[in-house]
Amino acid sequence: MEKNKELKEIFKVSSSQKWYKFIIYALVLVLPGLSFFILFIYIPPINLSLTFSLTFVGLLLPPFIYIIFIWFKDWKRKSKLVVTNVKIEFHWLNYLFLQINWSDINTIKIFGERWKYPSHSARIPPIIYSGFTLQFIGPSLNKTVRLWCFPYKYKKQGMIISSLIQFCEKLDIEIDIDESEREIIIVKPNEILCPEFQNFYDKQKNSQSNESNL
Repeated sequence: MEKNKELKEIFKVSSSQKWYKFIIYALVLVLPGLSFFILFIYIPPINLSLTFSLTFVGLLLPPFIYIIFIWFKDWKRKSKLVVTNVKIEFHWLNYLFLQINWSDINTIKIFGERWKYPSHSARIPPIIYSGFTLQFIGPSLNKTVRLWCFPYKYKKQGMIISSLIQFCEKLDIEIDIDESEREIIIVKPNEILCPEFQNFYDKQKNSQSNESNL
C-alpha cells in the first residue's frame, strides 16, 4: 500500500424511520384536516374563514410537526465513523467521542452481544436486540466500542466490520472474530443502555457552559 495515499471511509447513522411508516403516520395525522374538509364540502359552513382555517391547519400542521420531529430526532442522535489508514474516529452528536491510531493497535476483537427489554406482561415475550462490539487491544491500549450504542443498525454494523477487516489486512493488524454472542444484558425499563454516552454528552455540555461563562 502506498504510504502517501490516504484511504478513507465514512459511515453515518441513518434514520430509523422507514418510508412507508412515514406515509402511514402522515396520513393518520391529516385525518382531522380531512374531516374538516368533508364538512366543508357537504355541510354549509357557519363561518367560511374559520372552516377554511381549521381545514388548512388540520391538513398541514400535523405533518409539518411530524417532519420537524423526525429531523430533530435524527439530528440529536447523529453519529459518524471515519476510518483512514492513519486512525479511526468515532463521532457522536457532532463531538469526537474516541480516536484511535492504527499504530497503537495490535489486535481488534469482534464479538456479538444481545440484550433485552423485559415486558410488563407474562404473555408478551421480551424484546431482544443484537449488536456488535469492538475491542481495540495494544501495548498500552484497551478500548471497547459498542457499535449498537451509536446507534448503528445491524446491517450497517456489518458494513463497518467488513471495512475494518479490509483495513486490517492492508495494515497487517490481527482480527479476532468471536462468532458466539455474549450473554444477554438485562435492561430495566428506566435504565440507560449506554451510560458512557450520557456521561460524555454531559461532560461536553458542562465544558461548553464553563467556556461561555469565562
